[in-house]
This record gives sequence, structure tokens and C-alpha cells, in this order.
Amino acid sequence: TAYSQARMLIVYIPAERPKGARRGLFGGGNKKTNESVSSDRVAIESLLSGKVAKAAHKRARKNGEETGSFVVWGAKAGSSEATSIMKRLKLVPTSSKGGKRPILGVVYPANVNSKEILSSRNIVPKLLAQHHCNPPPDAESMASWMNTLRKRHAKQYKIMQDAAKEIQMYKERIEGYKESVKSDTERKEKEAKEKAELKAKEKA
Repeated sequence: TAYSQARMLIVYIPAERPKGARRGLFGGGNKKTNESVSSDRVAIESLLSGKVAKAAHKRARKNGEETGSFVVWGAKAGSSEATSIMKRLKLVPTSSKGGKRPILGVVYPANVNSKEILSSRNIVPKLLAQHHCNPPPDAESMASWMNTLRKRHAKQYKIMQDAAKEIQMYKERIEGYKESVKSDTERKEKEAKEKAELKAKEKA
């Protein structure tokens, strides 16, 4: 997940639902629908571009961990997932001259209580920015937008990276404890076996 990787989440929801192979990847129909489909195509091509991939994998902080800075997540327009995430993040549907626009936002998978970061129940995502998509950004513009947000939210990246370190340390302590318990159990079993064998020899 974005939180476990200490990355921001890019949420993308296209303007139109896919209409099947006969009508193209993003559908087709009247002028307004075609404008929305064109916007979807631009946004998706940008998200799949090398420039955006490079921006997503760029280190979040100059002196921070060598991890990327963004993860991309998408859902079909009108799907239950899209409806749920829009409601949860308070993403605002936009339109231009009656035509729908794609929804593109950047989310910080925040934690409501830094003292309880080990519990996923405390992770509360927060919308940091929503692009107007009028027009949808091309690859260069989207990469520039991501770079700006990365610099602007360096503090949030640090919080996530610190949390990731603490979670890793906690897992290592748990594993160390399990190994200690296992070793102690094996030692006791071995001692009990040796005592039983000794008693058997004495009786013989």
C-alpha cells in the first residue's frame, strides 16, 4: 500500500465508463461524451508515460529513504470503488461546457494518531490536491505537478518514513521474541529428554 511504502497516492477516475471494443476503449457517442473520452485518453497516456513514472519513483526527500514518492491507483467511472473513494476523500466531480472531466487527486495516507501507527485502523487518508483537469495534464505537466507536491509536502513524507521505520523495528522485535521463545522451548524439551534418559539409565 501507499502508506507502507511511505508514498503519496495518486487517485485517478476517468470521466466516462468503458463502452466495449466496438465503441473504443473509453466509449463514444455524442460530442460531450467524445470530449470526455478525449480527456480520459490524455490523462491515462500521461499516467502511463515514462516522465510520470520517473517522477513517481523519485526519492521523496533529499536526505530521506531511497524509496519512491507516488503510487497510482485508479477505478472505473461509476463503480462502487470510485463512488466510495470520492465520498471518503471528498473529491469534487468537475465539468466543462456540460462535458465531464476526469478526476485526478493526490492523497496523503495520513495517520490520525502518531502514537498508534502500528494499527491500520488509525490510517485516515487526506486529500492534498485535486487537479482541475481543464485540460487534463500532459505527461510533462503532470510530472511537474507531482514534483511540486513532493517538495511542498516534505514534512508528510518524513512522518510516513519515520512510521515505516518504527513498524519495521516492531516487526523485527516480534520476530526476535518468537525466535527467543522457540529457542527456550527447544532447550527445555532437550533438558527434559536428557533427564528422562538419565533416570532410565539409573533404573537399569
